Amino acid sequence: MKKIKAIKSLGQNFLQDSSVIENIVDMSGVDGNTDVIEIGPGMGAVTGLLLENAKSLTAIEIDTRLFKELSHRFGSRENFKIVNADVLKTDLNPYITDNTIVVANLPYYITTPIITMLIDEYKSRLKSLTVMVQLEVAKRICGDESVKDYGAISVLCNYFCDTEILFRVPPEAFSPQPKVDSAVIRLTFRETPKVKPENEELFFKVVRAAFSNRRKTFVNCMMQYFSMSREEAAEIITACGIDLLARGETLSLEKFRCISDFMNNFRLKNSKNL
Repeated sequence: MKKIKAIKSLGQNFLQDSSVIENIVDMSGVDGNTDVIEIGPGMGAVTGLLLENAKSLTAIEIDTRLFKELSHRFGSRENFKIVNADVLKTDLNPYITDNTIVVANLPYYITTPIITMLIDEYKSRLKSLTVMVQLEVAKRICGDESVKDYGAISVLCNYFCDTEILFRVPPEAFSPQPKVDSAVIRLTFRETPKVKPENEELFFKVVRAAFSNRRKTFVNCMMQYFSMSREEAAEIITACGIDLLARGETLSLEKFRCISDFMNNFRLKNSKNL
């Protein structure tokens, strides 16, 4: 494959460490019965090994240069398909079967939108996501309320998935080298969410409220997001055993469930956005 220069605006860092590539493929759980969607195949470092192990592979590549090179390199393989498109604007349903996993090396600047989209739109159809992300983002995604920078993406991922950091990847595994460490994580979709709120839509509204302003206390975020009085917000929060000075990033999934269930059962007439 000819040398292709990475495009900075696309967040391209091409993986070149063979041991990392082998670990990704091995830990993704791919086998002869698995259909893979690979997002951002880049120079095809992981693609080739995936093709040797998977039933089929569909690559989604936004860069036309790489699309052409990968088409030339792997196009003769019967189990390979490549789509030149932005994954955030692509309907993946035609490429998903009863046993499909996603493998991806995600640009750091667009990690959260892609993972959010995959969970929101395809959680009932995909088996798992094995993705390379920035190490700090990996800790946030897989962490709980005890982790720095715990946020809405943490709740979303841990609500629908069993999350795990598989291994760290140093900058020298890439060309060009990023300025930060990376990590490979695996999100395995659960048959049922980790907690069971009575109203899932309201549960995630509470989560969005909690992280709408990280500098504010949770009670203030609730007041602003749901247009309620301090007394109303305080009643909900104290009913769930939460300190009025607590911030959203200190709340567990179970606490968010408690709050949303309380609100669902005792809807406040003055709360416009419930």
